[in-house]
Amino acid sequence: ITDDLDTLRVTDGSHDFSLGRLWNHGLRWAYDQGATEVAVLSSDVVGHPDSLPSLASCLRGNALTMAGPSDRSRILDGARTVHDRVPGGCFMVAAEHRLFCDEAYRWWYSDDDLEMQARALGPVGVFAGTGLQFSVPDSTLTPERQAWAVEDRARFVEKWGCEPW
Repeated sequence: ITDDLDTLRVTDGSHDFSLGRLWNHGLRWAYDQGATEVAVLSSDVVGHPDSLPSLASCLRGNALTMAGPSDRSRILDGARTVHDRVPGGCFMVAAEHRLFCDEAYRWWYSDDDLEMQARALGPVGVFAGTGLQFSVPDSTLTPERQAWAVEDRARFVEKWGCEPW
């Protein structure tokens, strides 16, 4: 069920759920509006009015495809680990790359896959001092979402040849 308002698009994705599909609605809309940078922020992310311009400055100032907040600044290269990755649900992409989530992922790993796509196009980075903070999400899953997570992890490993994190 979709209801289009002036600048808001509300989508009920409960019947054929894919978190990536829901994020793609927002990404597509932002790209179509001519955005130069697009932030994806989970509902538990907090910041101040300068947080997104700060992250955009890090993204553009370092010619990155994707950037996110961290406790220390660094360009990420080499093996992707839990400590060397852009945080899922709190990142910004350079719009000219028109990155989209792989909608085959239903629950977890859409963000990991998007980061791997970004890394294939150029460097990614994380930066301290953006003012963006996020909590560790509740990872308790319903039995249905547990099954989705197992399928999604296997899909990621098959596609990229490595563990998501």
